[in-house]
Amino acid sequence: MSVKSPKEGVKPAAIILTFLHGVLGLIVLFAAGSRSGSSDYAIISTCVWFLFGAGWLSKRFPSGWPFIGILMNLPLWLSVVFLAEAGQFEASFRGLVACLCFAYLGVFLGRRCSILHPRTLRRVFALGLSAAIVLLMILFIVVRLPKPIPTDKQVFVGQWKSASGFELHIESDGTARILNNSLGSPDMKIMVGPNTMEELNVHFIGDTILDVGRPSYYGKIYKIDRYPYRDSSAYVMILSGTTFRREY
Repeated sequence: MSVKSPKEGVKPAAIILTFLHGVLGLIVLFAAGSRSGSSDYAIISTCVWFLFGAGWLSKRFPSGWPFIGILMNLPLWLSVVFLAEAGQFEASFRGLVACLCFAYLGVFLGRRCSILHPRTLRRVFALGLSAAIVLLMILFIVVRLPKPIPTDKQVFVGQWKSASGFELHIESDGTARILNNSLGSPDMKIMVGPNTMEELNVHFIGDTILDVGRPSYYGKIYKIDRYPYRDSSAYVMILSGTTFRREY
C-alpha cells in the first residue's frame, strides 16, 4: 500500500511562492539591465533565476509542475503586455519566450532530482545550463544584427531633433541612437529606456511604421505621418505627431 506524499497536491503555498518568484524575476530583469546596460545580460540573468527557482519549486511541489513555468512568468508577461508602451511586446517577445523555456527546463531538472545520483545530477545540470546559455547568446547575437536601411528609405538617415530636444540618430547600416529620451512626448520616448540609448536597431514596416529598439529588451513603434521633405532651410519629417528637423 503506497503512502501519499504530504507534498502532493497543488497547495496555496506553491502558488504564492511561484508567483513571488516571478515578481522577483521581474526585479532581477530591471536591476541587471540598469546596472549592466546590456539587454542580453538582463535576459540571461532572469533566465538563470527562473531556471533555479523552477527547479527548486518543482522538487518541492511535484504535482504542481505543469503550472510552475507559466505562473512564474506571469508577472513578467503581464508587465509587458498591459503596462509597457506600444512596441514593447514585439521587442521583448524573444526574451519572454526564453524566460518561459528556461523555467520549464528548471522544472524538468527539478523533477529528475529524485531519480538521479547527486553527482550525475550536478553534471547534467551544469552541462544543460552551459549549453542553454550558449544557445541563448547565439540567438540574441543573431536577432540583434541590424539590417541596412533600404534604398527607398535612405532619406530617413541622419540626426533628427524635435523642438523639445528629443533626438533620433539613424545610420545607414540600420542602427540608431536616441538622445534626451526624457524630453520626448509620451508618443515618442521609450518609457522603460534610459535617457541615452545606443546600439538600437531600425526596422521599417511598410511605408507607415518605423520600429526602433533593442531586440529582446525595449523598443518603440512610431507612425510615419509624413516622409522627410525639404522645407525652406532643412529636411523635416513627422513621426507620431512630432515634427523633427534633420541637423545632419
